[in-house]
Amino acid sequence: MRRSIPLALPKHSRVALTATLLLSSTSCIYLGPSVPVHVPSKTLDLSGNERELDFTFLKSAQTTRGEVEKNLAPIDTRSMEPRLFWGRWESSTHASGPLIAPYPPFSGRDWDPQNILITLDPNDVVQGWKVLKDKDLLRELDQIAPTIHHLDLSAPKRLNVELPSQGGGRPSADLVLSASAVEYQAPAMTFRINRSDLGKITSAPEGIYKEEAFHHEPDPSHIWITLHFARRTPLGKSLTCGVNPPEFLMLRHYLRETPGSGTPSEIKPGGVKADGGEKEQ
Repeated sequence: MRRSIPLALPKHSRVALTATLLLSSTSCIYLGPSVPVHVPSKTLDLSGNERELDFTFLKSAQTTRGEVEKNLAPIDTRSMEPRLFWGRWESSTHASGPLIAPYPPFSGRDWDPQNILITLDPNDVVQGWKVLKDKDLLRELDQIAPTIHHLDLSAPKRLNVELPSQGGGRPSADLVLSASAVEYQAPAMTFRINRSDLGKITSAPEGIYKEEAFHHEPDPSHIWITLHFARRTPLGKSLTCGVNPPEFLMLRHYLRETPGSGTPSEIKPGGVKADGGEKEQ
């Protein structure tokens, strides 16, 4: 007589398989609230490649810009600020999924954008550095004196921005900055808003999501922001978008130089400010 041999599966795989069978036998089932699960850490550079980052070579008053750019080339945002190096990456140490089946295919990694701001003296030698999450980035940039003092608008500046998406492509639009107005250009609509009607910039969650689960795609090459307007537009009174770091700094300069504008960015309170070389929590 032939004997059947039970298939040995890891515990989490058996849970996921059971949930899959349940889902296949009913059209709708609640698997419980989302819960975090620890997973092996991963770090993605600006190109989306896995990378191990090492900042131990940084020494105040010793390390040169050349050494910084060589060692941190994979995360260099090329911010074009003469006395600032801005590095950016995404890290993940957790996944989240429903309580009954918090493993693939029902779960997905949670990614967290990270930044390092390295300030340099007039001789291109490191003064200090901070590692920050996006929620603290704008406030920290506001405390760094700009080294580009005038934005040349003799010709309009065109910024290509990504728009929020929940699957099915990555829509984008153009923001055309001129001396008097900003023009929003997208396939669905085009409109202009007076420069004087631009408000503050606030940080926003990353806005590109996968189709199969509500987890944002890691996108270290863009910083997600909300640009607020003083008057209602066809988009409402704000625009949430993803901007690459050099164009983000250009937009901040544009707002900073707008007559009558206040602080160009605002972040909700949170996090503990760190001294040079320490990481913010």
